[in-house]
Amino acid sequence: YFGICFLTIGILLIMRIQSLQNDPEMNERKPFLLLFSCLVLVSGIFCFFLDENWVIILSPLEKAPLYIIISMSLNFCVIFSIVDLINYFLGFFQTSNSKTFVETPKQIVVSLILSIIMGLFYGIIFSIFDLEDQRGRQLDIQLIQDEYYCIPIASFLGFIGGFVNELLRIKGDYIPIIFSKNEDPFNDEI
Repeated sequence: YFGICFLTIGILLIMRIQSLQNDPEMNERKPFLLLFSCLVLVSGIFCFFLDENWVIILSPLEKAPLYIIISMSLNFCVIFSIVDLINYFLGFFQTSNSKTFVETPKQIVVSLILSIIMGLFYGIIFSIFDLEDQRGRQLDIQLIQDEYYCIPIASFLGFIGGFVNELLRIKGDYIPIIFSKNEDPFNDEI
């Protein structure tokens, strides 16, 4: 089921990215988005591999790359689907000159980086607990342990991502960082 979904989403993402306008700002985004779209396609293929019995004999360490790639793709799809839905629905309530939720290239890069970090973490945790091979009560216990580790990290990264996204949305395409010397009257030697 997930394999078919990932393949379909990957193809739709590639088609959508190819239909984007040709302007310099969009050209900066396209390589990143195409890379992640291909990652979603590869994840769809990996889902079919994980459905086979030969995967059961692999150790958790050997399964980790598969789980990491699949969880990165899942995070990418979920994050960008939610962002697109929020942008779409907020468009009904905003004026035409209002900024959307995520629109600058830096905001997209922040979302991509969060997808990578969260996917890496989820894939490692899923492979450490070897949840695919668990059944019954043991699976319930392992899922609770998995949540124990994943929820705090996801909450923290979500908070950081939301904060940085809002900063970038308010400031626009750049955040000026200005370092200036504080003039302190007590700095002079006596």
